[in-house]
Amino acid sequence: MLPTLNLPQELINHIFEFCIDKRLIWDKLIQQYLKGGFNRKNVKLNPYLKKEHWCAKKVWGSARPEISGEMTLWNSITRRREKCSFDYEHGGWNIKNKGVVVTFRTSGGFRNKWSAKEPVSKWLKNIKKFETSHPEYAKETYLPETPSPIKVKGLSKFYLDRLAKKKIKREREKVKKTASLFMEERMQLKLDECSFKKNHKVLLSFTVSAGELKFYKGYISHIYLHKHRGGNGYGLIFNAPRGKNRFDTLKIDNYIGEVKIMVRFEDGETRRYSNERLRERIQTSAREYVLAQDKIINDLKIKKITKGWTPDENIDLVDEDDNTCEKIMIDNIKYFAMSECMMDQIQNTEVQGRIVLLNSKGELVGLYNKTTGEITEAEWELD
Repeated sequence: MLPTLNLPQELINHIFEFCIDKRLIWDKLIQQYLKGGFNRKNVKLNPYLKKEHWCAKKVWGSARPEISGEMTLWNSITRRREKCSFDYEHGGWNIKNKGVVVTFRTSGGFRNKWSAKEPVSKWLKNIKKFETSHPEYAKETYLPETPSPIKVKGLSKFYLDRLAKKKIKREREKVKKTASLFMEERMQLKLDECSFKKNHKVLLSFTVSAGELKFYKGYISHIYLHKHRGGNGYGLIFNAPRGKNRFDTLKIDNYIGEVKIMVRFEDGETRRYSNERLRERIQTSAREYVLAQDKIINDLKIKKITKGWTPDENIDLVDEDDNTCEKIMIDNIKYFAMSECMMDQIQNTEVQGRIVLLNSKGELVGLYNKTTGEITEAEWELD
């Protein structure tokens, strides 16, 4: 297990015969090496030093199943346990998995066991634990007063290949990050080109049953990017660009999709429009709203009568001489004041000094007193 045990004693003596300092340094190195069996912080110093050879052998053997003695076979003839033979049939040390597969040949067949991952790294960590737990002993025994930093240049094929792989990985991550930022910029650019903002209020017209035109108020609740999908509504038509296509503007725009605007109306219903379609719907609805208002005004016709007003008839807000009734807002309710030409036909002293209020259908509401702000109920008097 120890480096000195693998060398003949004559060779060891030959190494140390030139300078006593080499032997002292070698002894210190062996002492530090044995501290790799120190794998627990709660082990006291003196008990560990008494059996550090045994601890080092146990820790190193646990990481190497072929020398740990775990795989043994009961020999029925000699009535004793014997070690099984082993081999590395699956190759040597695996760089990717950081371990080695040991195949044991037993009477029951072959058995594979994994060695511990990174046994050397674990051994060095145990040495570090010992020197951290007992720094004074380590300095007095084997650590030099001014330790020189160990600088090992990785010039082997293993390190060169690993550096090359890390460089390729960094370049890929850099390109991937740049492509992601480019796509985010294209998405934000599409959203910025939208003519509408969130909570924008709209008035749209809809044709209901019997061809009647109705107007609904709504607001824009959500603006998002909708990807193009197939006929079933699930499969994407354009997949995410890959490779050099990640910087192709046309392919990125196709994958991102188009801007969709969700409008939520006053009755709770929602509709989704594109930017161009919603602009077109607003313009069409505005024209239809103006035409609808003009139609309401033109359909109201006021007829002159000699005495009073007929309650069964709806009174228009425009008379034959094109005199329009004045609009009045009282408590956020819109009323129409009777025009002067109509007031001339009413011969009633109680009405004088007050305003006759009509609703939008031309029906009598009552008499409004500007001084007191009261509305008095009234009815048409029939002859």
